[in-house]
Amino acid sequence: MYGYSVSCGYLADDSSYFSYETGYGRESDSLSFESSDDTSDSQQEPGLNPYIWTQRFAEYMEMDPCDAKYQGLSELGRDFGYASRMYAQVIISEIALTVKQKTYKPVDVGGLAGGQKYIIQGILFKLANEDDMYNKVKHSMKVASHELKGLMSYYCSTEDLKFPLMSVIDYRGWRVVAISLLPISNETLVYGSSDAGATIHKKDEQMNNIMRKSGQVMNIIPHICGNDAVEVYSACDIEGHKTEYGYYLIDYARVMPSQMMVRPSKHPIHLFELLRPELVIENDTPLNPDALVGFSVSDPDKKHHVAEIKRASEKLYKECTVRAAEVLMQETKYNPVKELHKCGINLRHMGFVRQLCTGNEYSSRVLLEEMVSRMLKDNLKEELRLCAKNHKTPMEAPYVNQCVMFFNRVFYSDVFWKETVKIKLEKKYEKSLFLHELDKKYDLRNSFHIHSVVEKLKDLIGLHTNDNISNLLESNEYILEADINSLNGRIKNMSFVDEARGSVL
Repeated sequence: MYGYSVSCGYLADDSSYFSYETGYGRESDSLSFESSDDTSDSQQEPGLNPYIWTQRFAEYMEMDPCDAKYQGLSELGRDFGYASRMYAQVIISEIALTVKQKTYKPVDVGGLAGGQKYIIQGILFKLANEDDMYNKVKHSMKVASHELKGLMSYYCSTEDLKFPLMSVIDYRGWRVVAISLLPISNETLVYGSSDAGATIHKKDEQMNNIMRKSGQVMNIIPHICGNDAVEVYSACDIEGHKTEYGYYLIDYARVMPSQMMVRPSKHPIHLFELLRPELVIENDTPLNPDALVGFSVSDPDKKHHVAEIKRASEKLYKECTVRAAEVLMQETKYNPVKELHKCGINLRHMGFVRQLCTGNEYSSRVLLEEMVSRMLKDNLKEELRLCAKNHKTPMEAPYVNQCVMFFNRVFYSDVFWKETVKIKLEKKYEKSLFLHELDKKYDLRNSFHIHSVVEKLKDLIGLHTNDNISNLLESNEYILEADINSLNGRIKNMSFVDEARGSVL
């Protein structure tokens, strides 16, 4: 069995290194892929094996360590990433077109969660968009990112499960999850729930043992869910399937427990503000991922499980932030994202860490640059999504123009850096600014390097520009369309892609 640790790596990124009682659990996004051979609904070539990606991955993973295995995994990961990015970009580019106008048509494969879905060449694409469950696109995008994190958590915790290939693609302000098709149906479901907890399956003893052991590795406590009071070893709405190729899981978005809500919210934050796996695994008691959702109302230990979630959430603020600040202030060069995650801290809590770095100029600056760049990323993504609705065209020029206008408007506005940015930062990152920085007369650009923020922002949205764009903005010169080469977006892959590439070298 794999040891579950940070060293196993949760995500690999091709451009840089790599977050109550009134809420209810989400309805399952259970998918029956038996219909994927029907070319009337999916863009699947007749005669093509719809499970070829999944089968090849399983075959390579079963091989003993050797050059052929790592070469095969490296090529498979590269090919899947290429196909995922290419088709996802087409889906997003045509997001504002009518169904009739789209190159690839959305399909109905069941489930309310996961957004609009497409099946293309053996890959399921789920477009994170605004729906009644998550309220906002940015919330749906958070849930989408948890799919890959959750898959990697199980990937690192057991050798007894098989996995689909998965990538997360960000492009023009939208996010798509790409998953290789699995040979599953309602008949293969042996664990978990596909109907929001109304029915909980626990049919196969081998799968039960796999989930029990995986839960122990991830520090997840067995708990009672559903009207029938079934004991489960994971989030209730994860699904386990027994197929001819082995045991598979789907619906990884809620693998980790929710964080206890700090501030009142009208949004279902218990579905996307989760605790980091590093914090959960190091917690002195196992935690219940269903403690703060409606699945566990029948659990006689519910109050105790909620209390443990509260205690772990308090540990995040009282202990993890202190440890992170101590680590950061001892270093002279580091990746803040990597270091915060090592300490079990979600990036949304960067402000609390920065407050503890008072007096350390380097750490204060680096953390602020990270927060500013990510806040700007959210703003630019929102404008890019609006651009798609306004122009309704798959062309690139409107999006490049939007990026140019955004950079010029933001970096040359004194009002933005003295007032607007501070409101936005405090909303996204509580305690992000020091007292003197909150003064309306203080220009926040004095607290960070513009060059660093521009480069981080470019990376976060996948923007390729001329080398001098940062220098132009630092020199108070406007940038032009000619300064931007392309808006390619970003893709996050399963960590085995980089691991296999490293083994081949």
